[in-house]
Amino acid sequence: MMRQAKTMAVTAVFCLLASAVAYGESPQEAPGEAQVKLNQPIPGAKLTVERVSLTTPMEVLEAGRKRQVKEVLEFRVTSSEPIEARALDPVLYVGKTKVTDYRYEDDGRTVVFLLTDTKKAQDGAPTYVQFGDQVSTKTPLQKFSRKQAKELTR
Repeated sequence: MMRQAKTMAVTAVFCLLASAVAYGESPQEAPGEAQVKLNQPIPGAKLTVERVSLTTPMEVLEAGRKRQVKEVLEFRVTSSEPIEARALDPVLYVGKTKVTDYRYEDDGRTVVFLLTDTKKAQDGAPTYVQFGDQVSTKTPLQKFSRKQAKELTR
């Protein structure tokens, strides 16, 4: 009976460790450590901005109306570490403007935000990114500057 209990305990521990490894967690990681990381700012975050002139206009829907866009701003937030998947979506703030259209790059360290109404981005506006309304994830970035935006055509 005692031997069977020990075998079950060893099997349970093995299954927990195998599960952690399968989901990319370190077996040495303390319980809750991953959650603490997700409640913090993006480490080593840097912002680059690209002003993109579109060769084919993009159709966007804003407030129930369709309009054609010939120029967009792409804000690239790049981290020094992989950006962990979170339950809340990332939001970029350029001054009081919320930018919620985003995609993750394949490198796992970059989130690209797309602003289709370029007039909403005011020169000198403070910028930061955070996940949903979770203030503990607020990551301040440099102020927005049109002059520093790289010009591209696509």
